[in-house]
Amino acid sequence: QKAKHSVLLAEFIGIMLGDGHLGKYQISVTTSSVTDVQHAQYVAQIITKLFSIKATIQKKKTSNALVIVASSYELCRFLEECGLLTGNKITNGVKVPLWIRDNPNYAKACARGLFDTDGSVYCDSHTIRGVSYKHVGMTFVNCNEDILAFFKSLLEQCGLHPTQKTRYRVFLRRKKDIEQYALLIGFSNQKHSNRYNTFKQIVGRVA
Repeated sequence: QKAKHSVLLAEFIGIMLGDGHLGKYQISVTTSSVTDVQHAQYVAQIITKLFSIKATIQKKKTSNALVIVASSYELCRFLEECGLLTGNKITNGVKVPLWIRDNPNYAKACARGLFDTDGSVYCDSHTIRGVSYKHVGMTFVNCNEDILAFFKSLLEQCGLHPTQKTRYRVFLRRKKDIEQYALLIGFSNQKHSNRYNTFKQIVGRVA
């Protein structure tokens, strides 16, 4: 069955734009068996909920990769209709679909899916006048400049202040911005929410 446009479908499109691959007969999402087991299970559940198709989770023997796989010609064609492209996302120049860009709730959900796959929450350290400080930071990395621009623009539309010092990486570093991100967009990947909740406790001056 075909899924209708929805917040959940927009989030799934974000996941596919991040770590997904669309083939002719099969879709896959590759993640880490070390840090992202919960999110892999979540992605498999989304596929079943949206498309009534059972997804399998496979551990790669030669690496720490975990691959969520669903096989269906009709699903692949539907995702093409939704705006995804088969093959390499970078060389083929896939873009965030207009139906997502034009709807603020869909755009936020897509950004959540993107960050959950290609984002990182970290503890940032810096020194001011010889005094060391620590604070929580966020960075989003994607080699597709259109997707990166979409993510940065959405953060700005939400009143946040992202920075982009390198070509393929966007940062959020203000404490209030990151609190707002967690409130307005949030995380479906437990790895990110756990790190956010841990690091926000240690913000401030380091003796």
